Amino acid sequence: MTAFTNRRYLVKIVAIMYGLFFLFLSLTSPSNLPILLLIAPVIWLFFCLTLTVLLCINIYRLKDKVIDRKDVIYAASGAGVSCVILLLRSVNQLNARDVLLIIFFLAIASFYLSKIRMPTKL
Repeated sequence: MTAFTNRRYLVKIVAIMYGLFFLFLSLTSPSNLPILLLIAPVIWLFFCLTLTVLLCINIYRLKDKVIDRKDVIYAASGAGVSCVILLLRSVNQLNARDVLLIIFFLAIASFYLSKIRMPTKL
């Protein structure tokens, strides 16, 4: 399978995931949902953002290299930071100190993840 086919497949998956995400948000009312379904959009957004970052990495990569484990880890950590900031903001607990702590934690985690030897292909 060529990189172009992978990109087209990834674009379709990302478009479907965002479509279902916005459909869920537009058809539901948060006041009528149980707590598990209130957390579901944040988890869904995490997967959407992770796949979007992977798609951007795949599109703007200089060589036609497949996505490796480090790309997935970096995409998931960036999406995780975004979702944690969104969750903290939604409960009015977000301040500058929290954002700095989250970014500091991500920098430390990225440093240690760059030192770990992983297989290049998934």
